Amino acid sequence: MPQGLAPHAGRRFADQLGTSPGAWLLSRRVAQARTLLEETDLPGETIAARVVLTSAVNLRRRFRTQVGTTPGAYRRAFRVS
Repeated sequence: MPQGLAPHAGRRFADQLGTSPGAWLLSRRVAQARTLLEETDLPGETIAARVVLTSAVNLRRRFRTQVGTTPGAYRRAFRVS
């Protein structure tokens, strides 16, 4: 059997939370990136590494899909002073 969740575990996860394990994990990573954008001056590459999205390019793509804006625009709009 491949690594990861057994097939029935993924279905049970989706039944309970209404999303797949991968989608849930991505949403948690993007939520953490949002917090870092609001509360720090860390560059995108560092934020991407901290939330395990591998690169600033991947962070931008995933962030835009999930949030509807770029990380830079989000930071400008929601930065906590």
